[in-house]
Amino acid sequence: MSNIAEVYSRNLGAKISKPKLTEHFFPVLSKDYIVLSYDNMSESQQYVNWHMVNKLLLDRLKAHNIEAIQISYTEKDGITAKQKNYLIKNAKLLLGSYSHYTEVANTYDVPSVCLLANAYKSTVPDNKNCHLICPDFSKIKPCFSHQDPQKLINTIKPEDVVNLVFEKLNLDDRVLFKTIYCGDSFNKDQFEVIPNFFGVPNKQINQPITIRGDVHFDEDYMVEWSSLGPCGIVTNQVLDLDKFSQFKNNIKKLVYRIESLENDVSEFLKNLKNINISVVLITKNKDIISDLRLKYFDFDVYLENLPDLKSLVTDKTKYASNKIVFSKNNVYDTIFNAKMLDNSNNFVLNKDSQEEIQNLYLYE
Repeated sequence: MSNIAEVYSRNLGAKISKPKLTEHFFPVLSKDYIVLSYDNMSESQQYVNWHMVNKLLLDRLKAHNIEAIQISYTEKDGITAKQKNYLIKNAKLLLGSYSHYTEVANTYDVPSVCLLANAYKSTVPDNKNCHLICPDFSKIKPCFSHQDPQKLINTIKPEDVVNLVFEKLNLDDRVLFKTIYCGDSFNKDQFEVIPNFFGVPNKQINQPITIRGDVHFDEDYMVEWSSLGPCGIVTNQVLDLDKFSQFKNNIKKLVYRIESLENDVSEFLKNLKNINISVVLITKNKDIISDLRLKYFDFDVYLENLPDLKSLVTDKTKYASNKIVFSKNNVYDTIFNAKMLDNSNNFVLNKDSQEEIQNLYLYE
């Protein structure tokens, strides 16, 4: 298969040659550094696990006296294109998704470790200094598009990226880390409160709090939490909306968990709609999903599918979470840890942890 440079050469009658780039000086505190280029204009090249790569990589690099400088795909970072050329030219390595910065590094013969998920390796110009990491295309072919419904790039494991960086930097270092599962919502920051107390959080929160009335139902505490500002509510019981009337504009969304057709909540849902509160219904019961959608056809009804991880989880399994959970004046990173009063990162597979699996990153 011809790569893109060969196609342009053949169709435009131009010779393949090395580009000439211009650099402008940019002050750098350390002469030993790598350049990080994580953002990408193509959705199919946007990797959600870069922050996990950072957790595994950056501290270890500092131990080797190597710094990291991150640049943006645009000039919103205040660094011009020519200054970025300077940074890449003098870097020990470029790390990111495949982009034009990869070709800039190739021009300067700077090693690069780049992720490529929307095309085969053979479709991009070959360069001895460019080390591409691709998903397994044996079962699913690349999308060859800016949009990838399969999001194949996220199947690339962070430890593979980090260990290749160490290898290309000739560092005697490796991460003994094994990815087991990454939930679809792991990379979303979430702030949740179990309404078994009320108190102003000592952590700064820049997004709506989710009030978990399905974990502990206490309307008085739920009302007090909704008074603080924008929030969402998850519940499996009907609320007395008169109690929430003063703060109804703060409630941006209500998720109602329903597992039975016998419990008719039509009137409650209509009342929510009348006061402009967005409503979503969720069930884990696949046997009634069709009937629920017919019965509540004016509302969105979703089936919650949770993966079966019994064969993958061991007593050595640990987890990472981007959630902050408030419960009884304490802070946890999962609901199931809040229930067990445990702040360790040891993962125990049970009913509660299974329900949060999409918010977690499991590893050994």
